[in-house]
Amino acid sequence: MLLEPCEAQEPSSSRDQVFGNLDTSTAIMPLESGVSIIICCHNSAQRLPTTLEHLRNQKVEGFPWEVILVDNGSTDNTARFAEELWFSQEAPVSLTIVSEPQLGLTFARRRGTQEARYNLLSFVDDDNWLAPDWVQSLFEVMSSHPEVGACGGYSRAEFGGNRPEWFGDFCYLYAVNGQNCLQGDVTDRRTLWGAGLTFRRSCLDQLEQEFGFKSVLCGRKGNRLSAGEDTEMCLALRLAGWKLWSEPRLSLVHFLPASRLNWQYLRRLAYGSAFATPGHDALFFALKPARKGVLALARRLRESWLWQTLFATAALMLHPIVLVRSLFSSGEGNPEIINTEFRKGRLMGLLASFAWYAQRRTEVGRMARTVTTKCDLAASS
Repeated sequence: MLLEPCEAQEPSSSRDQVFGNLDTSTAIMPLESGVSIIICCHNSAQRLPTTLEHLRNQKVEGFPWEVILVDNGSTDNTARFAEELWFSQEAPVSLTIVSEPQLGLTFARRRGTQEARYNLLSFVDDDNWLAPDWVQSLFEVMSSHPEVGACGGYSRAEFGGNRPEWFGDFCYLYAVNGQNCLQGDVTDRRTLWGAGLTFRRSCLDQLEQEFGFKSVLCGRKGNRLSAGEDTEMCLALRLAGWKLWSEPRLSLVHFLPASRLNWQYLRRLAYGSAFATPGHDALFFALKPARKGVLALARRLRESWLWQTLFATAALMLHPIVLVRSLFSSGEGNPEIINTEFRKGRLMGLLASFAWYAQRRTEVGRMARTVTTKCDLAASS
């Protein structure tokens, strides 16, 4: 059985009732209604032409939008190339280019958010080709569902090389849907990946300013396949009472060059996604239904860094043959090799999180109590 490390856990019905009292319609920083497309780039000059061409071909009417390109420490003249390319023809909207020298997708996205003028922030990767009605459909969906804090859509792969036989089993690691895309409220069913992920700006402001939420994951960092920041933000939004939405009309093509279509790259993806999971743990724990007495004490023990680390170690050691095989052979096509990468990544991520794991639980617990207090005040007013 294939392990997927970033599956969301379902909250209790009692928690849904509590969050039903939370007013999620109040924006902390009112912004003009519109869409800000934010493209975070690291050495993206070769990938940008088709991506920008699809943005140029958007059919939009009735609201403003913009494109923001964040150059995240590129060394291939990405910024200059993008500017020349965008303005070589009549551009439908403005292109703003800013620089973020600190490597890391989270830092680049934060810089793009600071520059954005509109209330919907859409993070489009430099290899995402949007359908012509993508921006229009996004605005319509988010305008119709003010309770939604984040929205994702459908993505299919365009291969820059031969499609591997094993791709269908692991396409989710490439942010590709496969054959199906859910429609509607997916808050209790899954999280959303970052390719074409849209946040409501007021939600992000609320997380930071009202609830004191800070991300501990930096996302992709140069050529390092670190991950998990999208799941982290989706879980934080759930904890604050916002909904997650999936919309098949938000269709994009995710271009995958030949250099990513190999088994070793997939193994690195699996390891990187699992390495990030300790950054999700405190949020997962806070979303569980409350316990009292002995059950609460038992849960606190199971949620400790030591328990989680021992459990992760046992999970890895229970499959010694596969572990040894993963060290000395590629095992291409074998799902147990990918499961082993998940287990290794989880364990190494936990070891790396020792200094902050307990503090993170404290911070998220404080956030959860603040949210509950706000819910109680809203219910009594």
